[in-house]
Amino acid sequence: MTAFIAVLFFKGFAPGSIFIFVMIPFLVALLYIDMEHFILPDELVLICAALGIGHISLQIFLGSIPVQEALLFYIGGAFFYSLFLWGMGHLMEKLLKKEALGFGDVKLFFVVGLWLGLAKFSLFMLLTGVMGVAFALIWKLFRTEELFPFGPAIIVSFFSLLFFDGSHFF
Repeated sequence: MTAFIAVLFFKGFAPGSIFIFVMIPFLVALLYIDMEHFILPDELVLICAALGIGHISLQIFLGSIPVQEALLFYIGGAFFYSLFLWGMGHLMEKLLKKEALGFGDVKLFFVVGLWLGLAKFSLFMLLTGVMGVAFALIWKLFRTEELFPFGPAIIVSFFSLLFFDGSHFF
């Protein structure tokens, strides 16, 4: 309920806000599932991606963004985010000689790219890195597992940027 109030407070009830309202339960579910089972279910990530595409389509329809900008900065951003993370994960696997990143995280980065676009990539990466370190330290205090889920850091960073910085067409 708090997340819904935050959407209204920070974004108002703009036409695009409905997509965030609908996405909140799926992001919360992804966060908890990843913390418990170390997996980001494709079905939930796909729903968030569909909502992102719907949001972009609405903004094009309303004339808030031109089609070319949507394709380049948001659709292109989605591919850039996910390819960047996949490349980083692949590099870390080579260096560490073990799996360093799940493919669910890469898919979730695609979703974030749809919503935030290329312009927010650096800020998102910085915030996600800080959140990842913070979550890892907290995880180590309360859990004995060597691995920790990266999804919660991605989700909290994404959610924070939607409100406090966000994409320019909100």
